[in-house]
Amino acid sequence: MARELKEVVSHDDELIKELVGLWEQSVKASHSFLNYEQIAQIKAYVPTAIK
Repeated sequence: MARELKEVVSHDDELIKELVGLWEQSVKASHSFLNYEQIAQIKAYVPTAIK
């Protein structure tokens, strides 16, 4: 899936939601050693890390 690059001026809620979704897809595709519960636990911290 091709993604468009764009300059980020502010981290609004919609952008953070999109980035968290992208993070989750990437982790599920590349971290087979993590189960869904572990991913969900880590995911809770991702929005704070993005801001």
